[in-house]
Amino acid sequence: MSFTTHSTTFTMNYWLLGSVWAPRHRIWVARGPSSGDGRDDVGVDGNGELPGRGDHDDHLTSYLDRMRNLETDNGRLESKIREHLEKMGPQSNIHGLCKVIDDTSVTRLQLGTEIKALKEELLFVKNHEEYVNGLEGQIATSGLTVEVKLEAEIATYHHLLEDHEDFSLSDTLDSSNSMQTTQKITTHRLVDSKVTSETNDTNVLRL
Repeated sequence: MSFTTHSTTFTMNYWLLGSVWAPRHRIWVARGPSSGDGRDDVGVDGNGELPGRGDHDDHLTSYLDRMRNLETDNGRLESKIREHLEKMGPQSNIHGLCKVIDDTSVTRLQLGTEIKALKEELLFVKNHEEYVNGLEGQIATSGLTVEVKLEAEIATYHHLLEDHEDFSLSDTLDSSNSMQTTQKITTHRLVDSKVTSETNDTNVLRL
């Protein structure tokens, strides 16, 4: 008596599910008249041992369930990773921009204080410059007036000397506008327990 057995063998390699790897198992299916009940014999070659026919369906179902669960978990992990990256990108940029804004605000306050101090100093220098200019103007005017008066008096004396005219210096000074007042100085002295007074007239030349 002869019969033919058809055997189909396929291999499940490791599946890369994100960062999770599914185990590799070899599942074989044998068909032939020896199966009696018309069902195919299915075996899982995991450790090199052939499981019994009673539990091969449970093993296969368990592995398939585990792979489906791994795929589901992997999808959730990938979704969480994408969400985390999407949140971290803008948040990191926002944090950096906030720090730049804070630094800029501090720098702006410092510059504002320095500008205020410079304005006050500039105003002080301007007022001081105006005051100095006023003093210089007064000095120049006063010096010019004195110089003009002296030059006029000197010219008058030179003119009289060149003409060889007889003149009295005291009379000339008295007639000049430069002589304005005569001061009297009284000196008190104690001589032999007696007080004596002496009065002298002094002419004051005013230019």
